[in-house]
Amino acid sequence: EGAYLNPSNLGSIERRYELFTSFSSMLDGAQYSNVGLAINRNTSKKHLVDGLGFSYTRLGVGDLEARDRSGQKGGSFSSQNSSFGLSGSMQLSSRLRMGLTGKIIQGEIAGYKSNRSLAVDAGMTYQVKAFNRNGTFGATLMNLGQKTGYINDKDPLPATMSVGYSMGFGMVNAMGGLSRGIYDQKTALSLG
Repeated sequence: EGAYLNPSNLGSIERRYELFTSFSSMLDGAQYSNVGLAINRNTSKKHLVDGLGFSYTRLGVGDLEARDRSGQKGGSFSSQNSSFGLSGSMQLSSRLRMGLTGKIIQGEIAGYKSNRSLAVDAGMTYQVKAFNRNGTFGATLMNLGQKTGYINDKDPLPATMSVGYSMGFGMVNAMGGLSRGIYDQKTALSLG
């Protein structure tokens, strides 16, 4: 999940490879599918880019009711949004990691495709010691990129800035995070 939440964590995986897949069937025929692959390149020798990630995400809805200009039923159509990402991470010091993800995002409604938008996610993690416990501070900038849309109607991607901190207490990790939308200016607090 490093490629989705914070790309700096890709080189921290314990195994050489990790594959993540998920599929959810949601309300009104919506379907969410996701596949991700993380590769730890430091299992035998040190590399500048120590983690690589590939991801594909799709959210689709089928059988939506179509209507003409007068409001009469006119068959059905489908809609989907998809994203393909390539990620890399590197360790800059014994405590600091950085990562980047480049994404291509495209939508489709009733066979009409949106523009292909390019976007970037950037993240960092920093290992700290506080109160005689190991902790991790993380920060991300997500969905920085081109507007997406159809014909002349384009909207910005939901760009966000996030910070978080986690600390271990034996077998339990305590976490907290704060996320702020760059364009919508909405703030969310997460605790766990």
